Amino acid sequence: MDYSLITHSLKDRITVEDRTYMIDTRTTKALQALAILDEREMPEGYRIERVLDTMLTGAARVHLDANKQDILAVHDGIIAFLKGWPEPESYVKIPHKKSAEEILSYSEDHALILAAFRQAYGISLAELKALHWWEFRALLTGIPESTVLGNVMSIRGMKISPKDSPEVKKKKREAKASVRLHVQKDPDVSGEDIISAAFSSL
Repeated sequence: MDYSLITHSLKDRITVEDRTYMIDTRTTKALQALAILDEREMPEGYRIERVLDTMLTGAARVHLDANKQDILAVHDGIIAFLKGWPEPESYVKIPHKKSAEEILSYSEDHALILAAFRQAYGISLAELKALHWWEFRALLTGIPESTVLGNVMSIRGMKISPKDSPEVKKKKREAKASVRLHVQKDPDVSGEDIISAAFSSL
């Protein structure tokens, strides 16, 4: 049976053989981990340790210290968790030229995200931070265009067609330039890359 957010339990642990490591599933922790993954100048070993410290509960971190052979497997499990819930095997994503980081940035758009969640769902900042990461991602993909964030994302992903008139092309370029993100994509895999699946069909 394919995974469903509605019928299945939300992931809260990583299992390596017979050893279980509980993870902190709150959105605030996931965003902190993504920010760490974007620190490309940080030594890889230190970055892995920072991600583990951020995402594992205290008891799980102590447990992992006693089973250091599991470090890479647990780290890989956390990366998988950050990418989101398992997609059905029959699910085929629609290719799109626009990547998620051109449409949304957790760091640059933080105020717009909060405002959109308040407007669309009536969720406060404290509630948003406490949401399970997968629930946050699901709600984020459903943000309506009537919110400022939804409108901004729509403009960033707007296509300029060769069939558009010069005037229309000019207006579209100006609109896109007014909401363009300032963060440049790192050529390596980063925290921003992890969110791309949620918006690949926008």
